[in-house]
Amino acid sequence: MKRIVVLFPLVLILTLLVVSCSDNLKLNEREKSLFVQSYHSIPIVIENNNNLGNLLAQMDSVYCSNADQAEQMPWPLAYFDLKKRQWSADSNQNTIAIGIDPNPCFKGMYDDKMILEIIKEHHNLKIENEFTEVDSIPSYVKKQLLSNGSDPNYSPGAFGNGIWICSQKVTTFEELNPILYQSILGFVSSAREFSKMTFKKEIQDLNDQEFAALQSEYVFHLSFHYTDIDPVIQIGYNR
Repeated sequence: MKRIVVLFPLVLILTLLVVSCSDNLKLNEREKSLFVQSYHSIPIVIENNNNLGNLLAQMDSVYCSNADQAEQMPWPLAYFDLKKRQWSADSNQNTIAIGIDPNPCFKGMYDDKMILEIIKEHHNLKIENEFTEVDSIPSYVKKQLLSNGSDPNYSPGAFGNGIWICSQKVTTFEELNPILYQSILGFVSSAREFSKMTFKKEIQDLNDQEFAALQSEYVFHLSFHYTDIDPVIQIGYNR
């Protein structure tokens, strides 16, 4: 009996490790391509201990000082490690390149239905004015991309949508990593479901024409924003 008691915790630990490893998101090359566009061509390093204010100040110094040319300038990309679920300093077998859209530098109007704002306020998370948990983010992303107009609070389609992750300037990227990972999960799940509904196929089984159609509809537009001050109605770059 003693041997069973001793071995049981070990078996349980090994089982949990296997389950944990199997939970890692794995993307094929086509799915990875949905996260970065040709104009995202400047690799930047996002340190996990760096904060949101520092990164956006650097980006604003480049793009807001050249606002008239911002649409023609190459935009940044960074690497996210799907295994560690955090930003990575460089590319490796576990990372995907994610394009980052700079903050818009001019005021105007935009259709807020085309923006899914994920707001981190200290220990609280709010989406569409609802307090929620990090693990619920994929369901909100899927509503945004797959509702097809059935829910008036969400976008009528996937095309042209953006995800804005908003928090205080002092928020570190280590704190934002879980939010981004869950956003990625929701986007990939939506694209896979769209492929099955539209083409009756997995993404990797689509022919080139079918994948081009999916790729034109599903583009991961990611942007970061401050929430230290009252929000300003802005218009994004049209890319």
